Amino acid sequence: MANGVECLFPDRMYGRFGKLTNLYRVLKAYRADVLFAHATIPAFYARALPLPLPVVYVMHSATNDFESQIFRRVGRVR
Repeated sequence: MANGVECLFPDRMYGRFGKLTNLYRVLKAYRADVLFAHATIPAFYARALPLPLPVVYVMHSATNDFESQIFRRVGRVR
């Protein structure tokens, strides 16, 4: 824990489905109130989970992700 912020990192690399299930398990165990996703793809993973917590999406890319039609659709999930 640094500066009062706890970061929970996976203990190994996961494929797409493994990332989603690992994120689900961590969030369920941690009982988060809100989830901050710092890119388009992590925001999609977070919104795809069957958990009742709000997802705050912070776009940090150097380009506008919403120029891509698929990313605009992902941004509307949930």
